[in-house]
Amino acid sequence: MSKFAVAIAVSILLILVVFSQIANASDSESDITLAKSPQITINVSNNISINVSYFGMILTTNNTVIGVNFEQQTWNFQNTSSGYSYESSFLMGSLKDTDLGDFFSKYIVSNEKQDQVSSSNYTVGVNAYVNFSKYTGTISSLLVKNSTLNTACSINQIPSSTIKTSLSIDFTLPVALSEYNIYLIQVLRGSEDSTGLVYENVSATSNNATYSGIAMQNLNANNSTKALYWWSNNFLHNGLTGTDKASIFQGEENEYLVYNFTAAGKQGKNVILQDPFLSVNGISIIGSKITHVIQGAVNYFLQHIIFTLSGFVIGAAVLLSFFVRHLKGRIKI
Repeated sequence: MSKFAVAIAVSILLILVVFSQIANASDSESDITLAKSPQITINVSNNISINVSYFGMILTTNNTVIGVNFEQQTWNFQNTSSGYSYESSFLMGSLKDTDLGDFFSKYIVSNEKQDQVSSSNYTVGVNAYVNFSKYTGTISSLLVKNSTLNTACSINQIPSSTIKTSLSIDFTLPVALSEYNIYLIQVLRGSEDSTGLVYENVSATSNNATYSGIAMQNLNANNSTKALYWWSNNFLHNGLTGTDKASIFQGEENEYLVYNFTAAGKQGKNVILQDPFLSVNGISIIGSKITHVIQGAVNYFLQHIIFTLSGFVIGAAVLLSFFVRHLKGRIKI
């Protein structure tokens, strides 16, 4: 075999290697992406995409309304033995002229608190921790019921298809409060074949334990829960058990999930803990690749084009170098 034929073979082999890497990436069952602020996206190979992100938090008392937009804060990110951890410290402050203030006024606020959104000048320091990890509990399946539509379905293989999202917030109060409310706001997004999913309040049961949840469903199919975001109705505040209330609100582009934690605040440090779960029906995420994306969402189509062009460039460069050497060899002869 001539040197020129060998060069062609090597070049083709290099291009095939690049293409096989692209094919393996696109044919994987699912991939998980984490953003620079607390957010998780699960993309499944059958064109289902599920996203849960933390939008912000609002603290209200009898005479104060303050809050913070999580996406505008700086978060430290770590890959730890217990999962993927976000940590940040920031101030909750005035909501005047903010997106979070507009959200509060539109969906949550009562008339008497409307003026407090503009007039509150207090600040409270907060330490926040969000952890994403693969489920390690004992629940194997959930029976999901929608009492409004009188429908039910089962989600199986919970240990292999579920991500746990743990939230811990601590803040310091200058005085004791008989009651305060914290509103934790999340954004839910789900789609199948680029068509948005429908969100329904549901309950889920397993071994006589009941959980609340949001089912993400296909509008055109019965009992078609593609993903379930679910949680215990209890949260912890200063080591005590409290009951949260959750509501969903339809925005212009997003579905908002708002948790209302009501508790008595002691003077000094107060801590709130909550652990929701995200299950994607019918998939396994045990071997899924988890990627932390600093600059926002990845354009996978553009990325694949770049990889493909890189493969051609590498192959062409190798081919050209061998061809030039071959010509030089012929000239010398």
